[in-house]
Amino acid sequence: MDKNPAMELMISVLLHSAVGGEWTEEELSPIKEIRIMDITPSRSVLGAEIRLNDNRIYEVDFKDIDGYKSC
Repeated sequence: MDKNPAMELMISVLLHSAVGGEWTEEELSPIKEIRIMDITPSRSVLGAEIRLNDNRIYEVDFKDIDGYKSC
């Protein structure tokens, strides 16, 4: 067993509409680009930068996902 086995990032997108009705093709495909980061700016391992079609950017960072730890 490797000391640090390779990790795989899985991404799910949940769409929500507050107005109801039919979805447009643009609404059903809001993601323009996903850039995987081996190390995030916060020094967390494995994250992603998600750019939407309107150029908004969201950073997925798992820093402290398992809770705050201190010694």
